[in-house]
Amino acid sequence: MAIVRKHGEEQPYWPAGPFKIRLPFIHYRWEIPEMLQGLFMFMVSLAMIPLLEQYLGMPYDAALAFCVIAGLMYLLPSLLGVPLVPGWITPAIPIVILYLQAFEPGPQAVQAMFVLQLEVFLIFIFFGITGLSNRIVGFIPNSLKAGVIIGAGIAALMGEIQVGGRVEATPISLIIGAIISGYVLFS
Repeated sequence: MAIVRKHGEEQPYWPAGPFKIRLPFIHYRWEIPEMLQGLFMFMVSLAMIPLLEQYLGMPYDAALAFCVIAGLMYLLPSLLGVPLVPGWITPAIPIVILYLQAFEPGPQAVQAMFVLQLEVFLIFIFFGITGLSNRIVGFIPNSLKAGVIIGAGIAALMGEIQVGGRVEATPISLIIGAIISGYVLFS
């Protein structure tokens, strides 16, 4: 039974230092839209399995475990009360793939990926602690930010519908997925 909050007040939580722990069924109700969003977010992360197999030389089981753990870690920000939408840094995937192509799939590629992730973490933590992230995000015009996001989507779409793209191999599922995505996007 969820704790009922009064209208206009903050959602109930358990304080834990700078975090506000909120558990489903205790601090908020289970909502179908949130469940569907989480399900789709989790399924999208499974698309990384072929890339992990090809560029890092991971076996399917390890790649699946990696994606499942990453999917579960997406729950941490909402669990800890942080207003954050987690996910892959999708626009960086092509750059990361180019970087990983310089390494032989296997332990060397995994180490290179680990180092890259560590460097990205250090950059992000530096920007967060110093407040540079707010200044940089505020400095970049909204039109440019929107262009990058839309451009990434268009580039991904063009990769799917080009000759030899995945639409040829799985036309029904990709077209139905695109229709559902368009409906959800504009509903």
